[in-house]
Amino acid sequence: MKFTIELKTTPSELKQFTEMVLSKILEINEAVLTEVGLEFVRNARTNAPYEDHTGNLRSSKYLILVHDGQVIQENFEESAKGTDRITGIETAREIANSISSEYPKGWVLIVGAAMEYASFVEAKGFDVISGSTLGAEKRLSSAFQTVLNQIIS
Repeated sequence: MKFTIELKTTPSELKQFTEMVLSKILEINEAVLTEVGLEFVRNARTNAPYEDHTGNLRSSKYLILVHDGQVIQENFEESAKGTDRITGIETAREIANSISSEYPKGWVLIVGAAMEYASFVEAKGFDVISGSTLGAEKRLSSAFQTVLNQIIS
């Protein structure tokens, strides 16, 4: 028994279709990563049950999304309260840019709290970013499973 498959599209049509599908996948990937990252920083800034006298710790919470070494999305926000606040944003930008430069290929979503004392505040039992991290991991896993199912079907 012999089967013959005949391709009725031209190679350029096939290439165009492949590029369109890849472009859509990249677009969806960017949207999912951005949504999860923004949700992370919003939660981390809002659910922060500690006194932040200078405003630097809240201001140091950030997100930066990088694809093939290029910044695609970033979010830095000055705290509404505090005696300084600017140091937090400046420190966050420095750290985020430093980390992002280590990833010249692929996608990377970088989120965090940039002030050096963030881990000490967490160690005292206050949620700086750990609670947001757990939610983001679950959301990311669920979102990518949905995307994968859409691509396959």
